[in-house]
Amino acid sequence: MKSLRFLTAVLMILAIGTVFGCAKKTIRSDALAYTPSRVEPRPAEAKPEAESADKTAALEREKKLSEENLREEALREQALREKALRDKALQEEAARKEAALKAAKLEPIYFEFDQWSIREDQKEIMMKNSQWLTANPNTKV
Repeated sequence: MKSLRFLTAVLMILAIGTVFGCAKKTIRSDALAYTPSRVEPRPAEAKPEAESADKTAALEREKKLSEENLREEALREQALREKALRDKALQEEAARKEAALKAAKLEPIYFEFDQWSIREDQKEIMMKNSQWLTANPNTKV
């Protein structure tokens, strides 16, 4: 009986939430839609002084743009060179680390079965590994 009441209450809450949550919302707008008015173009008046000033301004803008483009290109090339040098240094470092690990030839150390003690024949290998690791403290295993 209680479960039926609980189920009914849950269904009622869901129904009310759906009805009011998904209700259609109307938008009222008092503003009129924008319609651009038609503007008649004016005939161009010939002014030789203005044209020469415009031409010089345009030439100056083009010159500035070309200088900026050259500067940006030089910066891009420099960034590419620096990135190539960094990549090369990282590759060399990785190769050195790999060579050091290959040269180390660290051997595995075995324990007794279900025991915490190291086998007697493995103690010598552990000493070799520890000597190499103390000689190369920056190496990560």
